[in-house]
Amino acid sequence: MLVNFNPTSSKVSILSIPRDTSVIINGKRAKINSAYPRGGGELAVKTVSDLLGVDVEYYVFVNTSSFRKIIDTLGGVDYNVPVDMDWDDPLQDLHIHFKKGPQHFDGVKSEQFMRFRQNNNGKVNEYYDGSDLKRIDAQQNFIKELIRQKLNILYITRLNDIINTVFNNIETNLSMSEVLKMSGSATKIQPDNIQTFKIPGDSVLDGAWYYIMDKEETRMIVKENFWNKDEIE
Repeated sequence: MLVNFNPTSSKVSILSIPRDTSVIINGKRAKINSAYPRGGGELAVKTVSDLLGVDVEYYVFVNTSSFRKIIDTLGGVDYNVPVDMDWDDPLQDLHIHFKKGPQHFDGVKSEQFMRFRQNNNGKVNEYYDGSDLKRIDAQQNFIKELIRQKLNILYITRLNDIINTVFNNIETNLSMSEVLKMSGSATKIQPDNIQTFKIPGDSVLDGAWYYIMDKEETRMIVKENFWNKDEIE
């Protein structure tokens, strides 16, 4: 995800990048989800910057273990599951079973929800069709709900404790002083000020499945909601 936070307006823009997005890394075609494993935050920042024509300054990497700890630190999330979810992947020891309706997610259940793409029976519905794009929609909705629930006086009063816990469970080039400075403005964020986007494009089979970004549509999203570095060629 590319995130832009404007401390003056307290506006947050989030652009989700499909994991199979085609990029060039070290002169060769690759998928964007390989950037961080190959070269850490520095290569991930360069790859996203080159792809979108924005000057990415900071990165934050959260693995699944850290994600679970952060959600548990925040007391979990109440979420209205839109459809029955049943998926079993013995190879990953991943088993996801939720009924449609209100649920309370702890860290483990939140991770399961964020990873879900389709049911065991393979049937598609308006929420899931097995694609990463539908999963991105679900992830964005979850993030919005997480922010909506946690931006209240209870969590603001515990902000420093929460920041310390989060900071100790992520990899980032942000310093603690920079995080604390941003947090003063972050408490003013309202759910209505959060805009989410996903890179427009199409999946193609070219030796492997790649997601090909629509450059013109992406240019417009970037131009209107993120700092421009150069024109997207």
